[in-house]
Amino acid sequence: MQRENMLPVVQELFNWKNSVLLTGNLVHLERLYSGDSAAQKSLEKEKKVLSAKQRSASARNAKYIGHVTQVYPGRVIRSGNVIKMNVNEIITWGLIEFGRLRYERQQNFHELTLEYQGQWLIKTDFYRLEAGVATIPRPVDKNLRYPGQPRNTGTNVFRGQKYDRAAAVRYAQKWWNNYNPSFHSFSVDCTNYVSQVLYAGGIPMTYTGKANTGWWYSGSGTPEDKWSYSWTVAHSLRWYLASGKGTLRAEPADSAQLLLPGDVICYDWDGDGVWQHNTVVVGLNGDGQPLVNAHTNNSQNRYWDYQDSLAWTEKTKYLFWRILS
Repeated sequence: MQRENMLPVVQELFNWKNSVLLTGNLVHLERLYSGDSAAQKSLEKEKKVLSAKQRSASARNAKYIGHVTQVYPGRVIRSGNVIKMNVNEIITWGLIEFGRLRYERQQNFHELTLEYQGQWLIKTDFYRLEAGVATIPRPVDKNLRYPGQPRNTGTNVFRGQKYDRAAAVRYAQKWWNNYNPSFHSFSVDCTNYVSQVLYAGGIPMTYTGKANTGWWYSGSGTPEDKWSYSWTVAHSLRWYLASGKGTLRAEPADSAQLLLPGDVICYDWDGDGVWQHNTVVVGLNGDGQPLVNAHTNNSQNRYWDYQDSLAWTEKTKYLFWRILS
């Protein structure tokens, strides 16, 4: 079966799935899944994802009012009445927040299995969310690209003496749902992405050649590339920002509202002192609260507190960093 033949099927399934956030009608969601235990696990996960987004919106009196869902199915493997495929999904959400209309976007890479039972239903749906534990990211094979991902070319960056916030934000917006081929992409890519944004803003690397010191990346996206932990590991970048060493200088802010585009937020989901995620501020909403971009679960213009994430808990802690010129 050709993927072009499955595009309308997947598009309709995902349209219905995402519309449930607007209607709140879980019956419509349940009808998209087959009845076996694997499908029910995927269904329960999707209910939790929707519940988290509803919780987050309710906490700040926001309301989702629409979505545009784009799907890009990959190669289809069929066995009887079951098909498997990778799907690149990009969702643009429209929401009213503090009396203003704004948009946020997210990208999900699905490993999707459908089963035909008079109609195509979801049997399993695996896709990556924010990492709930601290990990040392592993490079991703660049040949394993999802459909709908063009290979863009890298960006030349001039590094001056002052942090260029506008340049940093431009880079963050360009690469929010893609990967600069001049760098490795990683299984957990949030810190690698934030480091690239800071570098694009003109901050020079602090090169030491040692993984556990400095803040640096050496190479051009080849298997021989090397990098420091602070470039790629969320916990390491958090402590490097606090160290005051090298060329990457920052100071803590008391609240999110004191941040500007180009600044950085660190996340400790469980409040246990292990920092698992980083984002970069790219704008402000109508209340002056930061909107952020991130990789791993690729997001654009997302509300900063991440209460819409399954990784978020009541114990989640944040650190707000103002990047110094």
